[in-house]
Amino acid sequence: MPWVPRIGLDRLVTGTLEDAIESPRATESFRDLLLRHRGRSGLSQRDLAARLGVGRRTIQDWEAGSKHPTAERLQKLIAVLLEVRALTVGHEADEAHALWAAVLKDAARMRTPFDEAWFAELPGSRPSISGGADSARAERAQDWGDAPEVLGFVGRAQELTTLRGWVLDQHCRLVAILGMGGIGKTVLAAQLALDIAPGFQRLYWRSVRNALPFRDWSTGAIRFLSAEQIVPPEDDAERLSVLVQLLREQRILLVLDNFETLLRPNDPDGSYRDGYAGYGSLLQTVAGVRHQSCLLVTSRETPVDLAGLAGRAVRRLQLGGLGVAESRLLLADKQLSGSMED
Repeated sequence: MPWVPRIGLDRLVTGTLEDAIESPRATESFRDLLLRHRGRSGLSQRDLAARLGVGRRTIQDWEAGSKHPTAERLQKLIAVLLEVRALTVGHEADEAHALWAAVLKDAARMRTPFDEAWFAELPGSRPSISGGADSARAERAQDWGDAPEVLGFVGRAQELTTLRGWVLDQHCRLVAILGMGGIGKTVLAAQLALDIAPGFQRLYWRSVRNALPFRDWSTGAIRFLSAEQIVPPEDDAERLSVLVQLLREQRILLVLDNFETLLRPNDPDGSYRDGYAGYGSLLQTVAGVRHQSCLLVTSRETPVDLAGLAGRAVRRLQLGGLGVAESRLLLADKQLSGSMED
């Protein structure tokens, strides 16, 4: 079983990532639960607001934790989440109860109890007996490769908000986190992937720090994403075509960490090392064709293909350093201290 990262200090739990995603816990806020379920649904804030008959600002307030829905609007929200299959198959009632309990806990004016009879009449509140095979195919699968732990993740709140918006709301197909070595690109990508994973059917993380050949990466990706149902073709172009089809059929999050190792050292143009141009074709294709998935890349250098890509489907985040407060938190367990002047 592949190692999976743990959730950060503000949401510390024990167990696997699946536990963190699936298990409704009374300690979770309505804000966190809503972000998770909207991520699963693939709906933007605007889309969800339209389905509920409210303004986008209402959804923004809920997700910021500054306001909470009334009982009537909460019922509409749960009905929409059921309709778009954003609640886990077989655990719909548990997750609906968790949403309701969170509002009861967080909102001082909320006193209405959960209506069991109302929920039982909702379409999709109980799994269909004939839906076993479809449900099995819809189950999420994740391969985290050598993704790092994010226990003790500090700061980067604004960066995470920006990245989540690009992936979940704007449905960007290609997102790159760029910055100097050691600045925290990989850990930020891991925290982001952990946060948005519920919105994807498949997650496939690989580091290419050892210059993993494109053939090896694409072969492994096809086998995993197809649940070993597709034999990867021999030709690079054919494998890329199969990958695109998989990205269209499912909502997939691909992560390529340490992308700079595929580029020529000290090349200001960001061109590829001999034999690694397949990754350039991957970037161009993922950005240029329609699909419902996302490729997340971390790199010290900007690849030549990424530099030439523009449009709403492609976003780049240039990562800077942490602030003083966050830096102090990181250094606290190292028994280092100092004044602002220091």
